[in-house]
Amino acid sequence: MVIQQKEAILTDAILTDAILTEEEYRRAAERIWELFDAEPGTPEGEEFEALAAQVEAYEEIHYPMEPPPPGACIRVRLEDLELSEEALVSVMGSRAAVTAVLDGERELTPLMAADLAEWLMIPMNLLLPGGKE
Repeated sequence: MVIQQKEAILTDAILTDAILTEEEYRRAAERIWELFDAEPGTPEGEEFEALAAQVEAYEEIHYPMEPPPPGACIRVRLEDLELSEEALVSVMGSRAAVTAVLDGERELTPLMAADLAEWLMIPMNLLLPGGKE
């Protein structure tokens, strides 16, 4: 119940105090830095949460982020797992297929994406074009 009330307050704050200009965005970002260490539940903490939600909404409209290419996601995960690209051959079938996918010259099939997602332990939507499942 408390979480729902908090979400309602934040939604009201976003709708009533929406950031509309770059100047408002810049000021809100500066204020967020000032409030960064505010304790949750305090007036400063509530202001921080409301401003952060407003900035996020503004950024989603004015600075949308494209999902990273599947090859980049695979490379990062291989590095995390301390594996080489050669390790992918057993999952993808050939070195040529691995290179083509990692270099963005070939898209993964949904079946291959599902196998890789399970093998690399990452969400499948990171491996498909446009982040879809």
